[in-house]
Amino acid sequence: MKKHITTKTAIILVLAICAAATSCKKTDAELKQEIERETRIRGEVEQEIAAEKRNKELQTTCALNIRNVHQAIRAHENLKGLDPSDTINITEIIGQGKYMDFMPACPSGGTYTLQTKYPPIGQAAMRCSIHDHNPGDTSGW
Repeated sequence: MKKHITTKTAIILVLAICAAATSCKKTDAELKQEIERETRIRGEVEQEIAAEKRNKELQTTCALNIRNVHQAIRAHENLKGLDPSDTINITEIIGQGKYMDFMPACPSGGTYTLQTKYPPIGQAAMRCSIHDHNPGDTSGW
């Protein structure tokens, strides 16, 4: 994972550069140029942090979609007394008035793949084509 500087840290760096520039007798133009450069870098870092945060939000939403579909499938299996060897009939599980009203979509455009049979405990019933979106630990599922 990349480490990022906070806005506060960036401001401290700019102030340190200003102090160093003053002690090095930089011209006002050089000092202004350094401050503009540091401000630009801080903006780029803030944009990168925002993009990573948004990506994490999309990953979390996708993992929750997978969990919700899995829970609906597991509920159907349990209430109907089905076995792991039985075939999943998704039309009995997802649709108006059923366990879920609609099949969710990956918010990043990934493709969901359902298992054909009810999965054993600890295995998700659905996966996303975007690897990072799949829940890491499904041992209690």
